[in-house]
Amino acid sequence: MLKKHWHRKICGTKKCTFYKNDPKIVKIVVFLLLIHLSFHSYSQFAVGVRAGANWSKVDFYPKIPQEYYLGNHYGMLIRYISEPHFGIQVEANITRRGWRELKAKKQYYQRSFQTLEIPILTHINIGKKKLHLILNGGFDLTYLRSSEEELFIKDEKISRKYEFIDKIDKRYGYGLLFGGGLEYLTKIGCFQIEGRYYLGLTDIIKPENARKTDYARNRVIQLTMAYVWAFKQKKTK
Repeated sequence: MLKKHWHRKICGTKKCTFYKNDPKIVKIVVFLLLIHLSFHSYSQFAVGVRAGANWSKVDFYPKIPQEYYLGNHYGMLIRYISEPHFGIQVEANITRRGWRELKAKKQYYQRSFQTLEIPILTHINIGKKKLHLILNGGFDLTYLRSSEEELFIKDEKISRKYEFIDKIDKRYGYGLLFGGGLEYLTKIGCFQIEGRYYLGLTDIIKPENARKTDYARNRVIQLTMAYVWAFKQKKTK
């Protein structure tokens, strides 16, 4: 009798189906479940250094004949793993990128940029033993710190520092960055090798003030080596 009275008080005379029809109840249940899981997860914090080579071009329209410009990069990374195979990685790198424009036989014009880049990446690692597959992807914020240009004509090479022109040059930018590679775990840290591709989404030359191009966006291929030190994994219950 008491059981029936309690059922009527809570659910009324109709069948008790509020957990199916009320989205607020579902949200509360999901929220509590996430809190429960968070107390049974673990976290890991890591820092590292990285360096490697770049092969870069600039997409112009109309297109111009180019060769890849060979540059380099170096920097540091911070990684936070919140789940066994998933986390976030933030980097601060100095890169040398640019393009080499082919003028004629044995003649070219080359322009390079020293760029500060801040990649903000989703990090995924797959593997249970010492060797892991790593995948990184996300946004890359960039700032052109300095630039140089070089002209090679008739066996004579002329190099000079390029002075940025506010009406033409665009020093801030962003793009998409994707990469993958391998990570090997040892007692003294993690060693990585990774290939990446950067797709610029902003012009380095303002099209509205440029005479010969409608857009100019960086494309960069990277090959990098990294050393990462992971602090002791923390488990919570």
